[in-house]
Order: sequence, then C-alpha cells, then structure tokens
Amino acid sequence: MKKSFNLLAIFALSPLVFSQVGINTQKPEATLDVRAKNHTGTTPGDVTATDGVLVPRVSSLSTNGTVNGQLVYLVANNGSFTKGFHYWDGISWVSVGGGGNGDGDAWGVTGEDQISNVGRTGSVAIGNNTPDPYAKLDVSSNNQGILVPRINLTSSTLDLNSDGDGNVANQPTGLLIFNSGTTFVKGYYFWNGTEWRSINNSVVTAPSITSLGCENAILDPNMYQAGVAYNGYLKIPYTGGNGAAYTEGSTITVNGLQFKLKPGTLAYGSGEFVFSVTGTPTLSSPVATSIPIQGSAGNNLIPFLTPALNCTATVGNNTSTAADIKVAAVMDYMKFVTDPDTNVKGFVVEAKTPDGLYTVRVFMRHSLQTSAATISNNTTSTSSTSENNVQLRNNSTITKTIMWNYTTFWSNSTSQVPFTDAGGGLRVPPAQPGGGQGNTWSTMSASNAGAWGNPGIYNASNNGPEYRYYSWIDNTGSSKVAYIATIMSGKSPFTSPTEPTTQKVFIRIEQITGG
Repeated sequence: MKKSFNLLAIFALSPLVFSQVGINTQKPEATLDVRAKNHTGTTPGDVTATDGVLVPRVSSLSTNGTVNGQLVYLVANNGSFTKGFHYWDGISWVSVGGGGNGDGDAWGVTGEDQISNVGRTGSVAIGNNTPDPYAKLDVSSNNQGILVPRINLTSSTLDLNSDGDGNVANQPTGLLIFNSGTTFVKGYYFWNGTEWRSINNSVVTAPSITSLGCENAILDPNMYQAGVAYNGYLKIPYTGGNGAAYTEGSTITVNGLQFKLKPGTLAYGSGEFVFSVTGTPTLSSPVATSIPIQGSAGNNLIPFLTPALNCTATVGNNTSTAADIKVAAVMDYMKFVTDPDTNVKGFVVEAKTPDGLYTVRVFMRHSLQTSAATISNNTTSTSSTSENNVQLRNNSTITKTIMWNYTTFWSNSTSQVPFTDAGGGLRVPPAQPGGGQGNTWSTMSASNAGAWGNPGIYNASNNGPEYRYYSWIDNTGSSKVAYIATIMSGKSPFTSPTEPTTQKVFIRIEQITGG
C-alpha cells in the first residue's frame, strides 16, 4: 500500500515537478524511466509476470481522440481496427503494429531508415490476413496490380549491377524485370543465368529481315469505295526473318485509309507483315493507293526497317474482289464399307469439300451384295471397265444444280487417250452418291455403278492409271463457289487385281469462293 501511495503522490505532484521520474530506480535517465523488477543498476534482468506498463485498454475506437499522441490498447478486433496499440494522429486512430497472424515470425530490419533491408522468414500476405500456404508472397486486390522494376534493357546480357561488383555472373537466375526501353519489345523479361529472355522464353534480339516484297502486297478485301467505311488488312511478305519479336509502328494515312503494323514475331526465314487498315477512303478501286513502307528514319510504319529496305506497296487497283481459296486432300488405301446411304457394299476413299457441301470419292462395289461380303472375298477386278468409279455426293438437304466438266487421260500402247464430258445443268439430289453423264444423274445402287464421267478410274489393261480433273460451279441460288478436284488411283502390279485394299487413291479439292 505504501508503494501505491508513493506512486500516486508522485503523479499528483507532477505539475509542480520539473525533474525526471523513475519507477524502480532512483536514477532515472529520461523524463519517465520505468525499470523491470529484476533490473539491477544499469543491467536489465529477466522478465517477471508482473513487469510492463499498462496503457488504457478499450473495446472500440469509435470516439475521436483529443491530443496527438494519445495511446490506447484495443483489446479485440473491432470494425476496421485490429487488436493492438493505436495512437491518435490528430485525424484518426493509427495502428502501431497490428495484431499480425500470430505465426511468431518477425521482421528483420538491418537499419532504421528508408533504404534499409527488411526480411521475414515466414510467408507474407498483402491485401489479406492469411497467405496461401503455397506462396511466400500472396498479394490480393480488386483494383491494383504489382509493379516490378522497370528497366531500360539495352542488351540481352545487361548486368543490373545491383551489388556493385560489375560481375554479371552474380546476377541470380530467375530475376524478373519489365523492359521499358525501345531496344527490345516492351514487356516482362527474366534472367536465365546467361542472358535475358522474354517471358515466353524467346531469344532476346533486335528484329531484322533481308528483303521486303512490296510488289507482292495484298489488300484484303482487295477493293474499296469512296465514302464507304473500310476495315481490312494489308499483308506484305518478307524473307530472312530472324525469329525476333517486333512492336507496332506509327499510323500513317493515305487516301483516307489508316495503316498500322500489328505487333508480332518474325518467322525464321519467310513470313509476312500484317497491317490493320481502317477508315473511309477518299477514292474508289480500281484507282490505286500507294503506301510508303519505311522504318524509324522515315514514317516509322515498320520501326526496325533499315532505309535500304524501304519500298512502296501499291494496292486497290482491282476490278474484281479477290476470291478465297481453300484446299482439302486425302491419300489413302481403299477401305471396306457398307455405304450408309444405299447399303451397297464396297471399297472407298473419299474427301469432303472445305465447306462440307460435297463429297468426292472413288467407290468400287463388292462382287457380293449380301451379308456374306467381307474384306477378303471380293472377286471384282480393280481393272474393271465398269467398276472402281469416281462419284459425287451432295451433303446438303436440297437438290443442287451444278455446271460441270471433266477431263481424263490414260495411255494405250501408242498414245495418250483423252476423254471428256460436261453438263450445264446437272441436278444432284441430296444424300445419294453417284454420278452423271452430261445432265443425267445416276444414283449408285446394288445394280448401278453410279459413275461420274467415264467408268473405271483404274484400268491396268490400258496401261493405267488415269489422271482425272473435275470442275463444277454450284448454280443454286446466288452462290459464288467453284470447285476443282484432281483424282488419281493406282496399285502395285504385284498384287491381285481383286484386292481393292491394296489400291491407293489421291483426291485433292480446291474450293474457290468469290468475295
């Protein structure tokens, strides 16, 4: 009771005291010097259960303080405030250190200024209270990102020299930066131990080519009309690409059209640059538009282009819109099947047109049209003059009208023999494989071979095989589609002619679609 009285007396008289106050010491070294119980002389001792200073403990911080520096201890998390010491800074209550996540890890600080190093042995979470167990650093935010150091990367072996020794060998593998310079494409780069690599692991080198083919430039669509908004692409081929990434260049305007290079990566060898083309042209095709293609020393359309490779691309001087060409091809041995449309048993190789509307095939009927037919008991010869035929199938649900022609060549003992046929209005029913002569359609069945053109594509007695060329235009509706099919079949003379599975068939289909 005496100690309590003396302590209270000291504080009661404090307005009159202009000296220093000591607790558990007669020689205070500060305005208020509080010593632990086991403090001896100038030497601190072991802590006891009752050592320490208790500041006012509160359950909430809903009331503002009155004096800068007021210190309180919040006994439990409350609202946005975390359990721990808080002080009043004249505007709000500020945490002195927060409650942490209780994992016992401590921050290691090698100094008390803003350039000191800070370390922690545990995991760190920013933006949340609990780091993911798989992460040493776990950053969370709904509207913020992470900024890594932004460096002007001027060389693929640049030494950041953070340690000041000038030895690039000490640069740690995995070091990550963001290149803000212009020598290489802007973006993220990492040090792989010997050189900087872009984030996709591509080699860091300045882009270069050996030639630029402005004379082969293609505008797609290839025509424009004055006053009508245009949206398309300009493509210019190059050779000698070195596989490096390149950035977009400046936008230039010619005849109302804006041209801008799309960023990308050069091919190793030959490739093409693609430029976006937008705007409202001030003239119409076939009046040409000439685009100067220059590097940074000129209009900067292709920034890395050297002056020696500058050229002019001329486009738009067309009277017809360029067609789109797609190709489909197969090369295979004949397969034993039961045709799903007609239930005819036989052997087939087939290919669909790129749009899927037609199937071109070589089909040879089996000698047996019963359930006894197998892959190995056929007796019909592949050299038959009536079997082993080219056929067409309409894969749509409506009858198609086509204009067609074909040419075939084979050799006899003295010369090459041509054979042709054509039709201006052959009606091809849906889902019925077969063929036509002129404008007469014939669907394949167990009793009808259904040949398209001359029967028998492979006739060994006439020194086969044949080479066939078919072309047809779909005249249904307003379609602007044409097709070209080239077909050839052959088999080894050392195999039996009644073994269709040893016959190989090549089918190539081009589909030409008008713009």
